[in-house]
Formats: sequence, C-alpha cells, structure tokens
Amino acid sequence: MVSTRCEQSDHKAREHGNTEWHRENNDRQPEVKFEVGGHTDSDGDDASNLKLSQARADAVRTQLITMGIDASRLTTKVMENQNQ
Repeated sequence: MVSTRCEQSDHKAREHGNTEWHRENNDRQPEVKFEVGGHTDSDGDDASNLKLSQARADAVRTQLITMGIDASRLTTKVMENQNQ
C-alpha cells in the first residue's frame, strides 16, 4: 500500500518502501504482473474521486516504471469507494 496526502495523487519518499519491494523482486519473478489500484475516501463528489483515484494509480505505476519494472507488467485500476 502506498499512501497519498488528502486530495493529492503524488506519494512522498517515505512511502517508497512498498514500491522498493516490487523493484527488488522484479528480477526474481519476471513473469509476475502487477495491478495498481487507486482509491479515495468518500469525501468529494464521485467524478472528482474517480479522477483522483486514477491519478494516484498512475503516479504509483510511473514510479514503478522509473524503478525498472517494465510497463507491460503494470496495469492500473480505479477502485470503487467501499464507504459510499
């Protein structure tokens, strides 16, 4: 899990622990594919939350690519808010 700040899509260096784990395991299991799910809390309207969820997932995917994981192994998914 990578956390973001409220109403933001970027993640900070302190949250790179989980993305670092994926990078380290990249070479050990090259057949593994990853799905990055983005979600928000129930604050805000649905359209804004969907956009923010996608931006969050895309930010983590981009970080994993810059860390050396091939883009073809990564997909993103917007997760529905379970609290609505």
